[in-house]
Amino acid sequence: MERVAGGLLPVDLTRSTGFHRLVVEGREYWFGTEDAKLGLDGIERMLNHLRTVYAGAGWRGQVLFSSGEVLRDPHVVYGWLDRHADVVVAVAREILAQPRWGSEAGRRMSRVGGPGVDAAATHRLLRSDPRRLLVEVEGKGYLPLRVVRKDRRASVRTAANLRLLALLRVVARLAGEVRAAAAEDEEAAARCLRWQEEVGGLLRLGVLRELGRDGVPANALHAARTADELADRRYRAMYGQADSLRRNFGWQATREPLSRFAYVDYADRIYQSFVAVALADALGCAPVDPVLGRAAGAAFSGPEFDVHVDRTPPEGVLRSWRLASSTPDRLRPDVLVHRREDGAVLLLDAKYRAHGNRATEDSRKEVLAYMASYGLETAVIAYPPRNAAYAQVAVVEGAGQRLIELPVAPRAGLRAELAAEVPKLLAHLAPGRY
Repeated sequence: MERVAGGLLPVDLTRSTGFHRLVVEGREYWFGTEDAKLGLDGIERMLNHLRTVYAGAGWRGQVLFSSGEVLRDPHVVYGWLDRHADVVVAVAREILAQPRWGSEAGRRMSRVGGPGVDAAATHRLLRSDPRRLLVEVEGKGYLPLRVVRKDRRASVRTAANLRLLALLRVVARLAGEVRAAAAEDEEAAARCLRWQEEVGGLLRLGVLRELGRDGVPANALHAARTADELADRRYRAMYGQADSLRRNFGWQATREPLSRFAYVDYADRIYQSFVAVALADALGCAPVDPVLGRAAGAAFSGPEFDVHVDRTPPEGVLRSWRLASSTPDRLRPDVLVHRREDGAVLLLDAKYRAHGNRATEDSRKEVLAYMASYGLETAVIAYPPRNAAYAQVAVVEGAGQRLIELPVAPRAGLRAELAAEVPKLLAHLAPGRY
């Protein structure tokens, strides 16, 4: 019960563990029940761990969720802006000083018929006002006073110029995101403000204002490459910047960045990504794509292993017995380690829940379902312990079955601990079932 404005507000949280948001008379309250795992600060520690501890291991990317939303870390965004924003502005200025023109199909009204008349458009025009646009000829028929002719005219509205406009808008938006998140870093905030002002000045130029008047297609940034972007050095450089943006951020116009408090809605998936990156690093595997979740196959690959993340395993790697049934399943293990040489696999499930310094019983039951479906004798549960300093690997085994509970939380020394523990886990690699 919470006292609010002289009254009492009953809140029943019997089965509602985790984070909660309450708005009362315009005031916002955030709190977590006892089973809040690592807490909001812990989520931010995981993200910070990804950007700092694992940056040297090749992970400098973003996380793409199955909903299509992307979690853009402002530190990673600032790193991209630091390398690319000044180049984008300089290239844009070169292009706008003398943009390449194309031709645009159009329609115009004319008194003259003949080749080039758009018959369908002319019929629609005449039907709209036949008394004014048709003249009777000696009672034998009618002649149109106006026709619609197809026309082509010079236009700056080309796919390459639309890509430039879309790229500038995205750079301004990313600079705004970082500036809002970097209030305490005066240098970063000042640079982002400068980029916003420089891009804003370019967007006010007549050419870009004219381009934006009729709207910009949603796919303008990643439309097919044009001849101008192959032949013209300026446009070629601009295309390279747009391609870098797509590759590093999985950018789409419909994808929104997630705010700090929105992280709590994705806590389970952030933990899954954190565990996957930490395990891949311990296996010596590098990311296949800078956007985690976008690659169709393995998310990480190394000299010996592939690591699949949140994907239905390829049939040649691991196959559930139900795939051959009348009701096939769609199981998506959180992490699957595959040794390419002999096809051996190790299944790991990341559970963002804990019972003290052990995994929960619910977690064990869920992972047992994976083991039964895939015919595996061993599986690993990664979980965030309440007190990482005292948590140890635990093994639950019997009747030839084995569950390994692996405590994984963002803390100093985690990389060294996993480097020592992963070889022991690899001793339990099992032949793939397919």
